[in-house]
Amino acid sequence: AALCCLIDYFWEHEATVFVKGMLRIKFTGAHGVLLLDPASVRNLELLRSLRTGDPKESLYGILKAGCKTSSGARLLRSSLIQPSNDLSTINTRQECVLELLGREDTLLDLQRILP
Repeated sequence: AALCCLIDYFWEHEATVFVKGMLRIKFTGAHGVLLLDPASVRNLELLRSLRTGDPKESLYGILKAGCKTSSGARLLRSSLIQPSNDLSTINTRQECVLELLGREDTLLDLQRILP
C-alpha cells in the first residue's frame, strides 16, 4: 500500500511516467522479529484498550508513560508490535532489565541523564 501511494505521488506531483519494466521491486521479509497480525495486536490490547478504545489504557500507553524521549516511545511501540524472535536478543534484554532492577542507583542516573 505504501509503495502504491509513493508511485501515485510521483505520478501526480512530479509528472513522472513509469514504463513497464522500469521498476524492479523486490520484497524482503522482516528478519529477527515476530510479525503480529492486526487482530492479535488488537486482542492483546498492545495499542488500544478493547473496552474503551483509549490508547492510554493499553500496554503501550502504560509503558510509554516511562519513556523520556519520543524516539524511545517509537522504539517501544515498534518492539511491542514487532517483538524480537531472536533468543540471544531476548536474553540480552532480560539481562539488562535484571541489571537495572538490581542497581537502582544506575537506573536513577540514567533517568537523570535522559532529557
